Amino acid sequence: MIFETSTQTVSENTEAQAYFQQLQGFFETSLLKSGGPIDRFYQIAGFVLRFRFSGSGLLSRFSPAFNHLLIPASDHSDLTIYLWEAESVPNITPLPWSSNDYLPMGFIRGYNDERFVTIFQQESRALNMLDAVTNEAVFCVPAAKKIPSFENGHPLIPLLHSWLARHERQLVHAAAVGKPEGGVLISGQGGCGKSSTALACLGSSLSYAGDDFVAVRVSPQPFVFSVYNTGKLEPEHLMRFPHLVSFHRDQKEKSNEKVLFYLHQEFREEIISGFPIKALLFPEVVKGASRIFPITPYEALKALAISTVSLLPGLFDLSLKNLAKLARQLPGYSLELGPDLSAIPALIEDVISRAKR
Repeated sequence: MIFETSTQTVSENTEAQAYFQQLQGFFETSLLKSGGPIDRFYQIAGFVLRFRFSGSGLLSRFSPAFNHLLIPASDHSDLTIYLWEAESVPNITPLPWSSNDYLPMGFIRGYNDERFVTIFQQESRALNMLDAVTNEAVFCVPAAKKIPSFENGHPLIPLLHSWLARHERQLVHAAAVGKPEGGVLISGQGGCGKSSTALACLGSSLSYAGDDFVAVRVSPQPFVFSVYNTGKLEPEHLMRFPHLVSFHRDQKEKSNEKVLFYLHQEFREEIISGFPIKALLFPEVVKGASRIFPITPYEALKALAISTVSLLPGLFDLSLKNLAKLARQLPGYSLELGPDLSAIPALIEDVISRAKR
């Protein structure tokens, strides 16, 4: 089974299929109030995704993070996600499961199998459901204002993780900077300095593919795809980035008390959709000069796993397998990140050059 929370097969779960169809009906009902769907098409990790918004509430919340990947409307989509606010649907029925059916990470007993993924996020009361056979998904929340601000920086993680994993793409909690011919994946636990490392490269010869979550194709050669164009900084660190200070005056949004930037607005020429990964980089903030030194594949895997696996819902074994492949295939380096951020792009350029030899 692809999801560890499931013990059902596809053919057994008619209850999940009936509920998914019911949710699609609720979406259609919501359109009567909103005046019709608002379609947005995005090229994400090599696939065409269509987001069908009912109304502007979720559109204004979620679309800024993906706008760098916006493409013209298409007759084809690999995945369609229907998004609406439940308050727009009169007489919506209660959730069809009991409080005893909630499993870790928001999974619902009886509604997850090889075909369906159902995740309920308690804080926002957002419902995520994927039909992997029809390649359709729904995202429903009582009201857009209920969504925590930090999710604006990386929307729809449960659905994207669940669907991309079935299509040989691994979401990784990492930043990525580089050039079309190659770059680095920058990972580590929160507070390690990966955002500072990536944002320090704006204005350099290195392009920016992400700050928080990116998608990785492990085989045949590791390749990283941009998913979100957001960047986040602690307010007290903002003055270390002069190129972001003026931009910050127009950015009022915060994510978990961090300043949240939509870099596509000001730095669109510096954002890259993806590149081959040449090395793994793991920052650690220090007081001295910045320097880089090699680490073992085991150390790289440990850092990747601690940073990523606990933040993604389900598919733990598959995620560990993919991260282990990355750690075996690519050289890993520790970056001691000192106060002089201007030195960072050159250090990363050196790592990329080493990997090409």
